[in-house]
Amino acid sequence: MKISISNKLIKVLIIVGGVIVFVLCYFLGYSKIASKKDEVEQQITALQPKLTEYEGYAANEAKYKKKISSAKEDISAVLKKLPSDIEPEDEILYTTGLEKKLQITASAISFADPVAVNEFNGVTADNIDNPKKAVKMTAYEKKSNITISMDYPKMKQLLDEIYKHSTYLTGVDSLQVSYDAEKQGLSGTIALNKFYLNYKDAQPYVTELPSTSYGVSNLFGASTAQ
Repeated sequence: MKISISNKLIKVLIIVGGVIVFVLCYFLGYSKIASKKDEVEQQITALQPKLTEYEGYAANEAKYKKKISSAKEDISAVLKKLPSDIEPEDEILYTTGLEKKLQITASAISFADPVAVNEFNGVTADNIDNPKKAVKMTAYEKKSNITISMDYPKMKQLLDEIYKHSTYLTGVDSLQVSYDAEKQGLSGTIALNKFYLNYKDAQPYVTELPSTSYGVSNLFGASTAQ
């Protein structure tokens, strides 16, 4: 049996076949691609605020690095002012140092037991760039009360010396003075707070005693003691 197909029918079949292929491509390919495109565009829209935030960080990178470097210097400077311990000898030497430098008189000094004021995880000078190596630290406050005699200018010098020139972190807890008519000056007490920081493997603290002696060489006056 011989079937003849006219050119017109062939053209119709080609057109119909093309439409079928287009429909199949649309449903099997394009629709999926379009759906994926919409999904990606939604993700881009959702991430845009985060991108803007990161672009702001990048624009200020130099400023952040400068602040980080400054913060590290501040931490190192504070750590140097916080020994691992404070002994009564240190407080005595500090007081006599104030007497000599400012020409004031300290007639008595008393000490209080140290008090833990804070516990936290912190870095040391050796691991300042690695927060993961932070160790548990305990900050202590140690108070001493000093009976003093001085004039008003010396009192201002004393406060300036304590806050600006103390080797270790020191502050004034209280200052009570009154005018002494007999000595024509100020007499009273000053309560000082010294602080130290202790933690595992902290550098052992050693009091730096001066080479000169304190007190009298002969406790028995004119008698000779052996």
